[in-house]
Amino acid sequence: DARKVAFTIAGSSLVKTAIFGEDPNWGRIFCAVGYSEAKFDPDKVDISIGSLALVKNGVPATANSTEALRKAMKEKRLLITVNLKVGKESAEIFTCDLSYGYVKINSFQEGTTEELEKAMKALEKKSAGKLQGLVLDLRNNPGGLLEEAVAMADKFLEQGVIVSTSSRGKEIDRRE
Repeated sequence: DARKVAFTIAGSSLVKTAIFGEDPNWGRIFCAVGYSEAKFDPDKVDISIGSLALVKNGVPATANSTEALRKAMKEKRLLITVNLKVGKESAEIFTCDLSYGYVKINSFQEGTTEELEKAMKALEKKSAGKLQGLVLDLRNNPGGLLEEAVAMADKFLEQGVIVSTSSRGKEIDRRE
């Protein structure tokens, strides 16, 4: 259940928006724990941000001010700890907030560039216009249509040669 809870929190858009907005909203984290379908007693759950308690035994902790919690949420690496108090298992998951988008390109086929544009628009909308960057994951991409790869690269490169082909010193093909 530890992995279920960790992955559900890490993938929750509600949690990610709270992190991005530096909003120590314990309800969003607790809600994600509930969605994980893990078995636990809500009256025993502890949640902390960094070293600061957010929830203790299912009740909002009052020892830390919202200001202190927001300051903790500004850290480049934010640690959210959830203790369900139901066993000895644990899980650690890394995620990111909504300021950076992530798109995986499996291969360059007809329509890949259009699909990328749709994905980028959806990410921009999801981040409420605060998208700061994009991670294009091309790992294990075997290639595909050169025209699609060039069209996609052209979305990000302002000038210069994207690909050129030459044989025995003579240029055969050049795409900018």
